[in-house]
Formats: sequence, structure tokens, C-alpha cells
Amino acid sequence: MPILSFLLLTKMHERYLAPALPFLALAAAFRPRLWPIFIVLSLAHLANLYHEWWFPRIPVLVNWLSFWNTIQLMATIITTCSIIVLTYYLKSEKS
Repeated sequence: MPILSFLLLTKMHERYLAPALPFLALAAAFRPRLWPIFIVLSLAHLANLYHEWWFPRIPVLVNWLSFWNTIQLMATIITTCSIIVLTYYLKSEKS
């Protein structure tokens, strides 16, 4: 999946996702339906950054983010949110 590569490859997500978050926050300010997507992407971005540095070391988070199932869950949530946004956008373009 391209979204998995985009989010999980080393030093890929930090460079390209971080600049998009302020614009998504501005868009969400005018369209409240975008807030859940903004929150999910922000949390995923924060988890990815924390996964790289582990500082401050919080054992519960380190253990949770070390499991492959956690990464799969985060990728599934992000992919689902992306599909929902794309579907909403395509429906609004037709009308």
C-alpha cells in the first residue's frame, strides 16, 4: 500500500506529512468534518516521531509502539480515514 510506505519508511513521513498538518488544521477550521481526520493524522505523526527517538522514554508507549499489530492498526485507521475523505470529496464534486 502506498500509504503504508509513505507513513512508515524512515524519514519519509516527517518531511512530507508535517507541512501538510497546518493546512489541514486550517481546512478543518472551516469544515468541522475534517477534525477527526486531522486528529488521527496528528496522532499518527506524533507516534511515528516518537517511534524514531523514544524520548522521553515512556515504557508503556515504547512497548505499545514496538508491536507490529499496533503499526498495522494505525495504518488501517489512516487508510480508512483517507478513503472516507476521498468518498466525501468525490460525492461533493458530483453534486
